[in-house]
Amino acid sequence: MGKGERRSRVVGAKTATGGKKMFPWTEIRDFLFRPIVYGGLSALGGLFVGWVIGSCKEKRLRRKLAKLAEVRGEAEVVLIVSNRERIRPAVERHLKDQGKEKILVFEEHRDSFFSFDLDDWDGFLAAVKKKVRQIRQYAPTRILLFTNVPVAMAVGLGAILDNGPEVWVHHYFNGLYQVVVLLSHETVAPREEVEFAREAESVQHVQDRGAEENST
Repeated sequence: MGKGERRSRVVGAKTATGGKKMFPWTEIRDFLFRPIVYGGLSALGGLFVGWVIGSCKEKRLRRKLAKLAEVRGEAEVVLIVSNRERIRPAVERHLKDQGKEKILVFEEHRDSFFSFDLDDWDGFLAAVKKKVRQIRQYAPTRILLFTNVPVAMAVGLGAILDNGPEVWVHHYFNGLYQVVVLLSHETVAPREEVEFAREAESVQHVQDRGAEENST
């Protein structure tokens, strides 16, 4: 090996080992920046996919809810039990807003107060029982209940409707009726099912409104 060749190799070695060191950007990029960027993008992608899946599930749930409301709506009946003030006009307005003006309506009304005479109470409860027997001849899957009777009579009414189709109990709020209690399978259904009932009514209302607009 010649002297010139040995000298060039030594110079090259000094340059490789003894020259000025460069800042390790490559190592920092590979071990720090890249995992952070990829991790962030992966997290954003996961959130986006989760949002899309959640939206699809919500849409499917709403479609199922609408179909359920439509199918069950064919077997719904209305029971109005009132005392003193007749609430049927307000109930009929509510049913019209819900697109259910053609639904079967059963009504039991008493004009006078309930006295201490047990005959008042027993007679009215007997009339309500008779009305409920008529309703069950139609084999409904749901009873929409509207009432303004005294509390004691309401308890008796609940006992009469026990062990039958589910009952959606409506309450009057500022000119509107809302489902507040759902009686099902000899018990009071949990809050989630009451919210489900309200959602079903609102979905049915939106569908009926859309059908009316399309027909016009």
